[in-house]
Amino acid sequence: MTFYEAAVEVLRQVGRPLHYKKITEFAVRHGLLSHVGKTPEMSMANRLEQAVRKDRGDSAVVRTRPGVFALRVWGSGDATPAVHVAETAGTDLDSALATLSPEVAAARGGVSLAERVLEVLETAGQQPMAVPDVTRILFGAEDSGLRSADPETAVRAALLVDDAQRLSAGRPPRFAWLADERVALRRWQAVSEQNAVAELEEACERLSVASREILSERLLRLPDSAFEQLSLAVVRASGWQRLALRARQLDGSVVVLGECNGRRLAGLLLSRGRSLSAGDVEAHCEFMERGGADVGWVLCYGEISEPVAAFARTVALRVTDRDGLVDRFVSLGLGVREVTVRAHVVDEGFLRDLEGTDERSE
Repeated sequence: MTFYEAAVEVLRQVGRPLHYKKITEFAVRHGLLSHVGKTPEMSMANRLEQAVRKDRGDSAVVRTRPGVFALRVWGSGDATPAVHVAETAGTDLDSALATLSPEVAAARGGVSLAERVLEVLETAGQQPMAVPDVTRILFGAEDSGLRSADPETAVRAALLVDDAQRLSAGRPPRFAWLADERVALRRWQAVSEQNAVAELEEACERLSVASREILSERLLRLPDSAFEQLSLAVVRASGWQRLALRARQLDGSVVVLGECNGRRLAGLLLSRGRSLSAGDVEAHCEFMERGGADVGWVLCYGEISEPVAAFARTVALRVTDRDGLVDRFVSLGLGVREVTVRAHVVDEGFLRDLEGTDERSE
């Protein structure tokens, strides 16, 4: 699957909005991606952001907040993931829960489950926790007595229901959801700061995604010779040495030869803007046979359709498309640079140690 197709499948299976990092983690873990690359998280973020920008009302994926994506049908009433309960439950809790799966709806009486989550968080030393971690602690204990076909969703639903019930009773909610999808207790003074740090991290991620897109466009405007040198740097970084230009085709594509540990490489750098075709794959395979090359690699600063990519895999030809090349440029620091954001946050551990000094001295 492509990154976009994998994202749709992940969201469909999980049934709730997810941060693109979580989407990527799920897709890689379950082998949904036909091509992973070195920086799959950045690739996933870039594909989803592109889909959102180009959306004319027909995209299956929508962005709910920076970095977090959902399925469009959830907003049309076709399905309602658990995280939407808090938005509607204040006025009609029963109706909101009725749209959930049976396992999640069973958490309607989950006040006791919310209380258990409260205990877990209180023993965490005022540290926000990810719901999967809370779920493992609660359901992992042999004597917990908890059973659910979907434990993580049941925990989320229990917390949202608990907050909704308290709001409808005129009391403040107890749980806070941070920007990185961790849960905390609202009474913790550090919650706002934790959220601010998470939002800063989100802003840095958005900057990285935007910079990657700018780099992708700027590379198109480089002189051919400069782009060739950058591409050859990618090949060298993969361990290939003694690279030599073998031929330059009429359309500007370049064929190079190289060596690595006794193996011979035949590389093809397609001219920018060209998409890889099945004919290109066949022609390069023939060139490899004539030149006695052991490894073939095509670098295409354009699109590679899934059928062509599948054909290349059947003949053991390595292919890298435009996004894959940009990923490699970024990982090598070519055309980008890292920046440091200076900020100060409260050192809770240090202050807690100082607060307990008198007690230890008595």
